[in-house]
Amino acid sequence: MKKLSCLSIMFLAIAMVSCSTKNFNEREIVGRWFSVSWLREGQDTGLAAWFEFNEDKTYRSVIDRNQEEGKWWIDGYKLYTQAAGEERIVVKIELLDAGNLELRMNRGGQDELLIFTRGQ
Repeated sequence: MKKLSCLSIMFLAIAMVSCSTKNFNEREIVGRWFSVSWLREGQDTGLAAWFEFNEDKTYRSVIDRNQEEGKWWIDGYKLYTQAAGEERIVVKIELLDAGNLELRMNRGGQDELLIFTRGQ
């Protein structure tokens, strides 16, 4: 019984590590994305954003009325953006599929989740 418990714990640990290190395909993010929700510590902020990720690794965005352009790349489960003349920003990709994108970040010690849907 003890051996079975140890095996179960090891399997669970491996499964958790495997899930948290998902590699996302960069082609999946190319296109326009419009926010449907922006949560801070689980509460709706009322803020809005949109992104357009291009195949040439450039992007345009409007985040809470601030326009930005720069370069983007994905490494594993992390999305990096870097506006011209600015420091790079990294966010965790929680979900990326044909129609949905969820990005998690920690800003000022507060957890934020941005939920997007693919646009036309």
